Amino acid sequence: MIAGILSAVAIALYLIIALPVPAAAADAITVIENAECRQPKWDYRTRTKCAGILVDERIRTFRHYIPKSDRLNSDRPKSDAAMPLVIVLHGGGGMAAGVEASTRFQLTQLAREEKFAVVYPDAFEKHWNDGRDAIISIAHIEKIDDVKFIEALIDDMAGRTNVDLHRVFVTGISNGGMMSLRLACELSHRVRAVAAVVGNLADVTAASCAPANPVSVLVVNGTLDPLVPYQGGFVTDYARRRGKVISTDATMEIFRTAGHCAGTAEVLPLPDRDRNDASTITQYTWGNCDDGARVRLLKISGGGHTWPGTDHVLRRLTGVMNNDIKGSEVIWAFFNEAE
Repeated sequence: MIAGILSAVAIALYLIIALPVPAAAADAITVIENAECRQPKWDYRTRTKCAGILVDERIRTFRHYIPKSDRLNSDRPKSDAAMPLVIVLHGGGGMAAGVEASTRFQLTQLAREEKFAVVYPDAFEKHWNDGRDAIISIAHIEKIDDVKFIEALIDDMAGRTNVDLHRVFVTGISNGGMMSLRLACELSHRVRAVAAVVGNLADVTAASCAPANPVSVLVVNGTLDPLVPYQGGFVTDYARRRGKVISTDATMEIFRTAGHCAGTAEVLPLPDRDRNDASTITQYTWGNCDDGARVRLLKISGGGHTWPGTDHVLRRLTGVMNNDIKGSEVIWAFFNEAE
């Protein structure tokens, strides 16, 4: 009998030692009170609140908006319906408040109307480590783990409101778009869909891209982008080379293949609503992907390095902006279709 008791105790001790520690216990999130987000000098307007968390011993800041009726501190009860979460990544050299303003607050307004939470994170020293193998920013040089940051951010937002963890989406422009595509490769177990605006996969990321789960991917690229080449090659900062990306077609093929989508795309020319913007859009959709995922390209013929349907003040540097669509609305519609 004593031997039997000792055996049971030994088994119990073995199970306590051998069983994995729950992720929540192992990686508890440290919230930074009174975090300070950077503000762009050219526009101090914002409709979001600043917050911060500690990741790899660095304070990482972000701005967020949660519809009032679903805030944890609201006078009304928290909604029983879980809401989608949209994460918006700024371009290289930018910041959270800047991308919120430069997109005309469209995604924040959509969050209010469509009842989803939106968050605008700040990159480390204004750049995301999107996987390019080049000495182009401190984030790349120090190999900042932005994949880990975004995962921690998802968990933090889930603690702030009732987030539907099956409907987490990421979008971004330029460096932020390339980071979104990296997340599709490496964080598909947490992210259901991504939308990259004027961004291709970094060549290093592309070589190892293997999403563990089906992920929907939307890419919105201009064929005459002067900074991120549609046909692939070196990203440029007007004069300097800033790492290499693969082509838009190769980017789409990687995600089409990973999702086991149809080999032939459905092609749909979109209405040319603005005949004066010197550009047109053709939509390519690869359907029948695993688990209801979709892979879609909006090819902007003649388009430059811009977010369609927003402010455009540097045409001589960024090229043509298309006005046939509002990029924010198209992106949300793509996310909202996710099953």
